[in-house]
Amino acid sequence: MGRSGITVLALVTLAGCRESTAPDDLLVTVTIAPASVTHLDTATITVMIANASARPVTIRGSSSCRFGYEVTDSTGAAVSSHLPSICTADIRPITLGPGESDAAAFSWLPLRNVLGLFSPLPPGVYRLRGKSLWTGRWSTAVPVQVGGAGSRAARNAA
Repeated sequence: MGRSGITVLALVTLAGCRESTAPDDLLVTVTIAPASVTHLDTATITVMIANASARPVTIRGSSSCRFGYEVTDSTGAAVSSHLPSICTADIRPITLGPGESDAAAFSWLPLRNVLGLFSPLPPGVYRLRGKSLWTGRWSTAVPVQVGGAGSRAARNAA
């Protein structure tokens, strides 16, 4: 493939991720259930965007890249994430009326991925942020407890 073919492919791929000039009243939130896990538990991460304005808002983006998330350690280093970088080029609109929202849920295992090798995250408190890939906006971070007495595995053993 020549240089112009690579440029066209890159533009199509990047164009598929997001195309939005969203207003400030679109709010991104993230939740995790349960909020305390061990490496044996599966948690559900839900990322949502909501229209807090009094008027309908239309956002556009790729159907394969609506939402993502990132888990960071106490130093702020990413230890786990789902942030797709290659998206389909099917730009489609979603109109959110006042108070309406759109969301996606992800299953999450508290594992670190280093070059395709997975290992359990050490016990501790981590931070989870959700992202609307269509608007580029992040949620406020929420804490996630890995290991310890509050985890599902520890509760079941008691």
